[in-house]
Amino acid sequence: MNVNKLAWEEETIKRINDARNKQKYYEGEASHWREYADALSKALTMQKQPIKRTTDIAYSVNVDNIKNQSIRKSLFHIAKVNDGVLIVKDAVTILVDANMFTVREKARNSIYANIYNNKKYFEKTSPGIYRLKNIQNIMLPLNA
Repeated sequence: MNVNKLAWEEETIKRINDARNKQKYYEGEASHWREYADALSKALTMQKQPIKRTTDIAYSVNVDNIKNQSIRKSLFHIAKVNDGVLIVKDAVTILVDANMFTVREKARNSIYANIYNNKKYFEKTSPGIYRLKNIQNIMLPLNA
């Protein structure tokens, strides 16, 4: 009888230790997923405003206002009209419609060069999408 009791105690201790190890493992997994959820939540809150798509912005910019401006001032104007967001695809369409460029590739290259040269004003949010940095505190170029 004493032998059976020892075997039962050893089996119970083994099962308790296994349960503790599984609990530690799954608590670590839960912690990992909580961190992942927090990171996603933070990323969603960082995205301040929904970005307008091409159909919205391309027709809301008056092409006549851009025709006599430099590319730099035109880009600032397009971004201001779009709540501080510059979408390169839209900007290419607008500059070609304003007859500032005849070839879309040259317009795109010029836009990226201007963004690079004015990187203190723009921050990249995703490929082809840039946001004006802290639009209230930056002194934008005149007539931009």
